[in-house]
Amino acid sequence: MESKSDPQTLLERIEEFPIPPNDLDLLRATPDQLREFGLPPRPDPENEPGLYEAWSSLFVPRPLFVAAEVAPITDTFRIELRQTSAPNPASVVSSTRYETSQNWCGAYIEPSDSRMLVQVSGRWTVPNPSPPRGAKPRSPEDVTYACSTWVGLDGQRNYLNSSLPQIGTWQAVTLAADGSQSPPETYAWFQWWALHFKDNRPGRIKGVPIETGDEVVCMVRVWRPSVAVVYIKNLGSNKLAHFRVRAPVVNGHRFTISGATAEWIMERPKQLKTPDFFPLADYGSVEVLQCNAVEAHPGAAWVAVGFEEILQGARFIRMYDRLNGPQRTAFISMPKRRSDTAVRISFGGFRH
Repeated sequence: MESKSDPQTLLERIEEFPIPPNDLDLLRATPDQLREFGLPPRPDPENEPGLYEAWSSLFVPRPLFVAAEVAPITDTFRIELRQTSAPNPASVVSSTRYETSQNWCGAYIEPSDSRMLVQVSGRWTVPNPSPPRGAKPRSPEDVTYACSTWVGLDGQRNYLNSSLPQIGTWQAVTLAADGSQSPPETYAWFQWWALHFKDNRPGRIKGVPIETGDEVVCMVRVWRPSVAVVYIKNLGSNKLAHFRVRAPVVNGHRFTISGATAEWIMERPKQLKTPDFFPLADYGSVEVLQCNAVEAHPGAAWVAVGFEEILQGARFIRMYDRLNGPQRTAFISMPKRRSDTAVRISFGGFRH
């Protein structure tokens, strides 16, 4: 049974770090000084240029550190474990590097040897969502079209310790019954999804406002086996929020981070109070840049810079939807590898 002392609500599991003093030079600070303020180890710019680029996107120039101001999302959406039921065989891509999903589209990697993935980061421009071409009002109800872009660790397997710390951006637009269209709704969010946890609601990060067209950088870093730190920075405003979050507890079991996968995903979220997916918004295309991950030996995972992993050897997920019959499917979101550190995710054309 869960102990009464185990924090279970979203806000109870969050702890913010003190803001680094202005006289602390982040480019000269020691690893212990960085860790005191919740900042990941600084990679060597000559020997680890890719990791240093990802690190410096967050911390160079020095960001405006702000309080996260997390508010639980109570009425909108939730992010789910990848749904992997197979579509029509005629639609399945034969290459083993491509997989299919009803709700995820993007790329993921696995660690090498006996290491675990301890960090994932990505950079993208917040897309402008719109109803798919040909979408019509559905009187008497409004219809919200949505998508969510995120990076995270784990979540690919439905095993005992299956969980998923993640951070990203939400994009949605509502088509009213009278045919009018709402302004785009966008904000930063995070979530730690866990198997059989009853309250997998995300939290909205109000301290870093975002709008369509803003460029953001997101990172998840393992802090301890059951603690992750999440970071989000709006490159336009230079505001950065970061905080640590404890894993949920279910039946006395506190989840730990396995480090089995790292993901860069565009998702079709589920509606919070129903089992249904949102209709996927037409987001155009999103190019996720600086797709860097870090792997380390488990014993040194919490303090070491680690070893860089990129999209070499990555697997790619294509999102599909069922049409009018269970045997009719179509791809609705497609990934394409652009480089070793970039993947383009494109809306594939929604059919009604």
